[in-house]
Amino acid sequence: CHETTTLWIEVETMSGLWIRAAKWYQGAVGKQLNKYGLRYEDLWVEHPDVEKALKYIPARERIERDRRIKRAQHLSLTHTYLPKEIQAVQTPNKSYMADAVEQQRQIREEKDQLNNF
Repeated sequence: CHETTTLWIEVETMSGLWIRAAKWYQGAVGKQLNKYGLRYEDLWVEHPDVEKALKYIPARERIERDRRIKRAQHLSLTHTYLPKEIQAVQTPNKSYMADAVEQQRQIREEKDQLNNF
């Protein structure tokens, strides 16, 4: 019983450490994205699910995404960052495409299952 309790405490401690590490990493990535005015989902690799999801998100979101990417490319080429006051209002972790990508993944997997049936 003592071994089980000790193991459970270690697992809980590790879970807490992973959660803190994940939050730290998310913050560090967010700071880098803020410098360029990007959101995390702007970096998603062009994958069939992402490409299809881009067709289903609102046009405004697509336009804003394209503008953020173009601005980030310009900033990178000029070796500059957004001004601090603009970085402060960025929302790098705000999701705009995750649900659409997940829906496209589910559709693709369902089609694969039907084709392999």
